[in-house]
Amino acid sequence: MKFAVFELSGKYAHFKVPESTRGNFTFPFPPRTALMGLIAGILGIQRNSYWQENQKFYSAKIAVEILNIVLKDSLKINYTQTKTITSLRKIGAPITLLIPKDPGNPKSRGFITQFKLDLLKNVKYRIYVSIDDDELHKQLVKRLKEKKYVYPPYLGHANFFANINYLGNYDADYLSAGEYAISGLIAASALMDEKDLIYQSGGVTVVFNVPLVMKAIEEEKINDVLPETFSCEIARLENIILQVEREKQLKMNLNENSAFSITINKQKKNLVLLPSKAIKEH
Repeated sequence: MKFAVFELSGKYAHFKVPESTRGNFTFPFPPRTALMGLIAGILGIQRNSYWQENQKFYSAKIAVEILNIVLKDSLKINYTQTKTITSLRKIGAPITLLIPKDPGNPKSRGFITQFKLDLLKNVKYRIYVSIDDDELHKQLVKRLKEKKYVYPPYLGHANFFANINYLGNYDADYLSAGEYAISGLIAASALMDEKDLIYQSGGVTVVFNVPLVMKAIEEEKINDVLPETFSCEIARLENIILQVEREKQLKMNLNENSAFSITINKQKKNLVLLPSKAIKEH
């Protein structure tokens, strides 16, 4: 199989942790869901349509390496409520909140809420992508090589534009079950036994509940016409293992076909796939 390999970098990034409420916390790496959206934007695939299981892009194989040390910064941002009345019933609260805003005065301000926003600084990742559909994969390679993206790539937030450095389209082979030295992120479900992490607990960080797959929600027709975009919700979550000592590769006992071997610039690496099927349902 072939993997399109490219480096993804930028000054700032933010990949929101979905369960955070009072603060906008970030994962230290782009989840599979964010990368699916980025690649779909490059190809011009309709937003969220690729979360339908019958779509060619749905089961894309993706792996990630973190190249730069993870640095974080945070700032406070203010959100202003612009409506006169808002309902909290959607989140289970049986009340309607009245906002102190005068609709007759355009200069009046509504309720203000302050949030903490975590930012990643000077990020750099190496992304590996393989699409089962040959034509779609070739189209991705062509757009990456020529830097002709349908939509500009960004790092989790539309204000954080991404730089892409295309490295090439490389052959790769699945790994059979066994012990391997691994580069990059490790999906916990790839391990034969998650207890293998216990003896190496000082050398890894486990990031819990990382979204891997979304579920497309069927929209209601308006005047017998479907909306142009699809809504979606989290369908599958996964625990992701982050190596702390980047120069020291972890040796893990892996399940069959959960990882692949690839050679780039005469350097052979083993990487674990971020699977479209995860160990935990949301």
